[in-house]
Amino acid sequence: MGGKILIDSREPKTIYGYLQRLKPFRQIEIEFRTLPTDYIIMGLKGNVAIQRKTTTDLVRSIEDKTIWHDLEILKSLEEEGFKTKFLVEGSLWRVQKFTKFPLNSLLSVIHSIETEWQISTTWMSGEYYTAIYLGTYALYLGRPKEEREFSLRPKPRLETLPQKVQFLIEGLPDISGTLAKRLLSHFGSARKVFQATKEELEKVEGIGSKKAEQIIQVLDYQWDIENRGIENRGLENRDIENKNGYRKKENKTGYRKNEKTNSSAILG
Repeated sequence: MGGKILIDSREPKTIYGYLQRLKPFRQIEIEFRTLPTDYIIMGLKGNVAIQRKTTTDLVRSIEDKTIWHDLEILKSLEEEGFKTKFLVEGSLWRVQKFTKFPLNSLLSVIHSIETEWQISTTWMSGEYYTAIYLGTYALYLGRPKEEREFSLRPKPRLETLPQKVQFLIEGLPDISGTLAKRLLSHFGSARKVFQATKEELEKVEGIGSKKAEQIIQVLDYQWDIENRGIENRGLENRDIENKNGYRKKENKTGYRKNEKTNSSAILG
């Protein structure tokens, strides 16, 4: 599935033309509508609202102060569950050549959009690259969500083989750096540590019966691929409880919902 792009009917048709001609984006469904913003991209991973302005359009909107109305619309769309983007198209050179607007003032507005309004900005050099940006975004959102696997412990930068071997042994239960070195010194290699019996492990200073038993249990554990391990189920349940306990703060920006930006009306 390639996602779907809704284009405001007032946007230039050249971007639509690029999307139609570029082979990777032909699977994307594209529709023109009257929208509160310029583009809306829909997919399995979520919906994104994008306000696009050329650099000269941006200057005019700053001068006539319509830029703040556009940003208010984006913030109201965030309340409807959309991610928002502010796309600037063109170069600062065009601002210098065709306007008398000071660059530092324009860039200050960009900084305000990112920091005060908390809307991320993206720069594209022209309509062709804007089309590629929109197309690749639609393809990304159209793909199913992939379950992410996170490491259970941080991975330091290990430059030497002995450091990597020690880090491997430290992954065993209750094994510190000192105990890892003792195990390696006693058995000679990580493989021999893993092959050692409970009685052999107990011969190493600092490895008592309890630690040895825990190491054997970990090394002999039968991994359940479908359920990601019996022991992991408790961890997953705690993750779920944490997520359920989280309460997202609403109306952080203070902007009221604009009835025109109701998501059900936009998405049809």
